[in-house]
Amino acid sequence: MELEDIVIEGSHKNFFTPSVNFNAKTGICELSGESFLEDTQEFYKPLIDWLEEYTTKIKKPIAFLIKLTYFNTSTSRCILDLLNVLKD
Repeated sequence: MELEDIVIEGSHKNFFTPSVNFNAKTGICELSGESFLEDTQEFYKPLIDWLEEYTTKIKKPIAFLIKLTYFNTSTSRCILDLLNVLKD
């Protein structure tokens, strides 16, 4: 089973969600824009799961680009969780 890319267009509706482009073929994973969410865990959990699957099954190098102009404290915790997946 092939890992599908994650592509999410950022939004500025009620809360600010970042744009996400996690590309399984190239190994380029990018977060950009602003991240000020009501429920950061709900938004970032699928990204963490995707990275865990990528690092255990595909095992190719990853370029992780964080281009956030603003993020709140709860987002910083989720970003740390993402980076910890890459560390392991």
